[in-house]
Amino acid sequence: MRETEKKTTATGKLAGYRVLVVEDEYFIADELHLLLSRNGAEVIGPVSDLSRALALLTSSSVDCAVLDIDLNGRAVFPLIQELKARELPWIYVSGYNGALVPDSLRGSAHIEKPILPEALIASVSALVR
Repeated sequence: MRETEKKTTATGKLAGYRVLVVEDEYFIADELHLLLSRNGAEVIGPVSDLSRALALLTSSSVDCAVLDIDLNGRAVFPLIQELKARELPWIYVSGYNGALVPDSLRGSAHIEKPILPEALIASVSALVR
């Protein structure tokens, strides 16, 4: 059985999937958590800084990540390098233009803030399937 095919009592498009959320703005982090949870995902985090995100990635199994590009003035790129090494997909949810991201670190999707709930769920669902 694949890690992502775990038995779960949750229902929704993301049931059975573990999503790491890295966002430094409290209300946006809370919104992401609620949206993902309501669609069945088990949310890992949210966390607001790079060191805690890397620690969670090391100590938890995740199926994908939803990331802000800028965490209190620090780029999330070291986390992306670790996700790439583990062959885990990610998407950016950010107010920053996706062009700021080096080509080698681009995610499968870039959702601009303010977040459209349907776009987030569709993008995450596409990542984990």
